[in-house]
Amino acid sequence: MRLLTWLDVEREIRKVSNNKLNLPPEIERIDCFYDAIEIGISNKTDRGNINKYLTDWFGDWYDSKNSLIRLDLDDATIPVEILYDNNTHRNNVNISPLWKNISYLRNNDSKNISYIPSTPQDKHGPQLVAFYSFKGGVGRSTHLAAYLFALLAQAKKINRPVTAVVIDADLEAPGLTYWSRKEKLRPDISFANFLEVYHYPPIEREAALSSLIKKISEYCKYQEKSKYYFLPAFINDRELLDMPIQPENLARSSSEPWQVGEALYKLGQLLKADFVFVDLRAGLSEISSPILLDPRFERFIFTTLTEQSISGTSLVLEEISKLSPTLEHLDSNKLFDPTVVLTMLTPELKSNEVYENAMTRLQESYNATNSTDEYIPRLQFEETYFSQELLYIKDWQDGQYKISMSPSIMKVASEWAQTAWTPKGGKKEPNKTTYDMDSVKRLKDTCEAYQYAEKGVKDELLITDALQNLAIKFTEQLPRIISIGAKGAGKTFNFLQLARIKFWENFLALINPIDSIDKQLSGKAIMYPFLVPNNLGDEARKLVDAARDEVDKVVNLSTGNNKKNIFHARGLSDLIIKDRLKNKTDWSEFDWTLFWIENLAKSVNYQLPRVSDGDPASIFRSSLQSFNYFLESQKLRFVYLIDGLEEIFEDIANKNSQQIALEALLKLPSRINEEIRKPNFGIIVFLRRDYLRYAIKQNAGQLEDRYKPFELNWDYESFLRLVVWLCQRAAIIDKKIQPSSLGREDLANLLEKLWGKKLGKANSKEAYSFSWVFAALTDFKGRLQARDVVRFLYYAAKKTIDDPNLVAFSVWNKERLLPPSAVRHALRPCSTDKVMEANTEYPEFKDWVEEINNLNKEKRVVPFSVDQLPIESRRLEFLKDIGVIYEDRDKDGVLKFYIPEIFRYGLNFELDSTIKPRVLALKRKSMGKGLV
Repeated sequence: MRLLTWLDVEREIRKVSNNKLNLPPEIERIDCFYDAIEIGISNKTDRGNINKYLTDWFGDWYDSKNSLIRLDLDDATIPVEILYDNNTHRNNVNISPLWKNISYLRNNDSKNISYIPSTPQDKHGPQLVAFYSFKGGVGRSTHLAAYLFALLAQAKKINRPVTAVVIDADLEAPGLTYWSRKEKLRPDISFANFLEVYHYPPIEREAALSSLIKKISEYCKYQEKSKYYFLPAFINDRELLDMPIQPENLARSSSEPWQVGEALYKLGQLLKADFVFVDLRAGLSEISSPILLDPRFERFIFTTLTEQSISGTSLVLEEISKLSPTLEHLDSNKLFDPTVVLTMLTPELKSNEVYENAMTRLQESYNATNSTDEYIPRLQFEETYFSQELLYIKDWQDGQYKISMSPSIMKVASEWAQTAWTPKGGKKEPNKTTYDMDSVKRLKDTCEAYQYAEKGVKDELLITDALQNLAIKFTEQLPRIISIGAKGAGKTFNFLQLARIKFWENFLALINPIDSIDKQLSGKAIMYPFLVPNNLGDEARKLVDAARDEVDKVVNLSTGNNKKNIFHARGLSDLIIKDRLKNKTDWSEFDWTLFWIENLAKSVNYQLPRVSDGDPASIFRSSLQSFNYFLESQKLRFVYLIDGLEEIFEDIANKNSQQIALEALLKLPSRINEEIRKPNFGIIVFLRRDYLRYAIKQNAGQLEDRYKPFELNWDYESFLRLVVWLCQRAAIIDKKIQPSSLGREDLANLLEKLWGKKLGKANSKEAYSFSWVFAALTDFKGRLQARDVVRFLYYAAKKTIDDPNLVAFSVWNKERLLPPSAVRHALRPCSTDKVMEANTEYPEFKDWVEEINNLNKEKRVVPFSVDQLPIESRRLEFLKDIGVIYEDRDKDGVLKFYIPEIFRYGLNFELDSTIKPRVLALKRKSMGKGLV
């Protein structure tokens, strides 16, 4: 403790008493002056306890014998006077919303304090929006202008005029004010004028304000049918140098501490405005605090990733959170949590650990408590990127032009405007459909059927990026590629889709009906299911047999063979490959390459001539060319489809013979490309990602990059398209809509029928539904499996059917099919199934799960270190590769391991509540803005 003056004494008293709100019961008041500390009591018998309190507070600095506090400058002291007055009674304390007052409050003690504003005067009045930054030069004023222009554009788009008031409240270093000085028509009433009239009205306040409003109305800018008014910070330079009345003067009122917000609200009402935009002073200025601390304002806080900006913003968020409204008040009373906008980002900064650390610090700073134990991130984030054009803006017109050229800023601003200003008097047009339980059952049944592609595919093609790239690349020639994907990514699903279509040209026509070419002259290329998974269901088996029968028919017609080709009927994998793997363990890559070529030929009743002379390359060339010549002469064209390799090469991690055999097959597509100019046969190999690493020991990354366009991964948009496609199968969304033709925003809007806009009311601060589901199902590298999506929807539908009252189906079914609580519930059973499936698929994973199941519950906490949960390095790399574990260093540089939610629940790991902001930062880094 350091006490230099009486001011330090007062600071210490404020600190221990929650800014004098929680004084001991014996003390009615404490007043600090430069020459004495006065303590008022109403009962003489309480004098004895006062010494005890002062000793607890000041320790050795308090001299109880002489009733004085010793200061740390020489022998200076300040006396303590205990005053008795039987008329003294503790008054209700109103705390002014100023930094120096709020800094002494504690979060837990401030939640029920009456001075926090609960509701505005009129819930349907103007929306108050404030723009703030701790540090200047981060783009705050520019963003305000962008939000204004986006609002005006939205009003034009929906044909609903809007009126806004823009206030430059930066009374020390105004920016927007100088934009207006370039205008021909300039305002003649400033924000400083408004504050003076409001604080010291020369006539009755209402009359004074009405007169002032008439002068403000003389400066109005129109855009189409909408308009906005602008109040500069000052009119002339002398005003800037002499401002006797500032917002903090209004806030000091003991009876009306929140009257700055009231004043701006009144201004908006008198101007019949829908929005009041306020550009605040940067830094810890009391000019800004009465507005920034007021939860009635929708507050946007801007920061770059610099240390000064992040540290200052974190401090501000910590103070704001002390006055955060409860979750219940957010929606019901038009109150807001702040939104942080990270500005001037670059791709390099986004991938740097500085970004992760900043996100964590900011999330941790806003310590808003919730009424439930569930961790709900209250702080919202937006991101905009650096734009050099915005470094200099001369006026409003120049600003509107340059801001329109900055897509990231306009995107964020437009998204806000679309939510803030919607049709039908500010409310989104209601969904006219009321969903019944039959719709939920259809969704459940559909997802149950599609959860495992092995059961069969009987419906329209789902056009993914991989399939679209396949059609674009191989319009003129037949494909020779490897399609790589994780377990559950949709390999067998795509395999069966292609087999059902039967002809390559039909596939091209489905992807792009205009540009596809029908190759009737040379005969259509048949999709030939060459290697097939053994665990196909009856429907899927019929589909494969139909495709193979088509091959038989064409081959027999071409060659005059009346006998059915029995080669594939018995199953190549069972009859031949496994036999060779067992009895020909000494086979080289040369032997296996010839094996694959010979069996491709044999599958269409062609026996390759045996070539024994020459080097391996010339033998392969001769064999491939001989096979191709046969197909050409018979006018036959095939695309060989290969799936189910995991069942054939069951022990590829440990057996070299299996690795060599698969390597030879995976090199075959490139051999065909190299040896045949225009092949009459193509090949599509569907392969699980980890098998590629086992089979290709060298340059696996190069091979993976070569086939990256055909990789089966699910990004944001493909995830949305999959969900729309499933909803179409369940007759929830019109089948006439083509998901492949829609962008992210249109897809998300379409899916509001399924799960609503947000996991709560549309205007709540809850996460966007589609973003939350995507984040919940991905790992920390942003990877997603299609099966998890299908499974997740299945469980959400099942929960809705099983517990309709618990999830409040009758409340939500007027706007969405799946209630928010059913969506949240689905993650846990989905994760449990995910872990069980991985146990079956990966023996190494199963061994690790058995080990951790024996650990104490205290050790099964995320994140964990190697000391807490030892993992052998080879196993660690395996777990990282399949997305179960992600490593990251904490702010102290200590290596920590995280488990994504899609695995964590199933593995029965608890999440350390203190690192939840860090988890959100890591997740946000992996998937961009779409955060919970």
